Amino acid sequence: MANFGRGLIMEPKWRIISLSLMAVTLVLLVAATMSTNWREDHEGRIDVFITHGLWRICRDIKFGATLDHKCMASLANNAPDWFQTVRAFMLLTCLVVLIAFAYAVKLIYQLPVIKHRNQKASVSLALPAILMFVAAVTGLIGVTTFSVATHMDQGLYFPESLPPTWGNSWAMVWAKRNSLPSDRPEEKAMEMTYGYSYALGWLGVLSTTASFVVNLVASGKQ
Repeated sequence: MANFGRGLIMEPKWRIISLSLMAVTLVLLVAATMSTNWREDHEGRIDVFITHGLWRICRDIKFGATLDHKCMASLANNAPDWFQTVRAFMLLTCLVVLIAFAYAVKLIYQLPVIKHRNQKASVSLALPAILMFVAAVTGLIGVTTFSVATHMDQGLYFPESLPPTWGNSWAMVWAKRNSLPSDRPEEKAMEMTYGYSYALGWLGVLSTTASFVVNLVASGKQ
């Protein structure tokens, strides 16, 4: 059985594969976490388009030929618990991957220079592998939480003359605000579409899992 304390990377290709995959993973996760297109919502009652980022939410309201565009960090900061859970776990995932990548670079950088053909340089990537596994789990929790909330129609509504309100329907919004619209219009469901940030989040989770496997295999090389 492989001894993780004495894992060997005898071929440079393993170093290149491991570090490259970890670097790609980090880029994907940071791009997903910091970009502003996790979901695009359209609320047809007053024709509002909402673009969700984890740190900023933008809304476009159409008034005939006029478009009122505004992006606000406060809408994300005041979002419900499920939204804050996604933010926390995605940030944690980025941090863990960064630590794993930096530690792997340190280990490989400290390898002695090979001066003879038969000389072997040993290094264990067991700890980076464990960290990537942890990151895969936390990343999965983040994107899954967002998926479940979307499936439950959790969205941000913009009732007229009232503050923006999170809910899963207009009925919930009016109940939260203890109010009703003056004209009692037909209540339409929110149209929700996943954006590229959400896709990057899933790609980051898959890449993290692949990096865990590569580091695990590399650590088992004898």
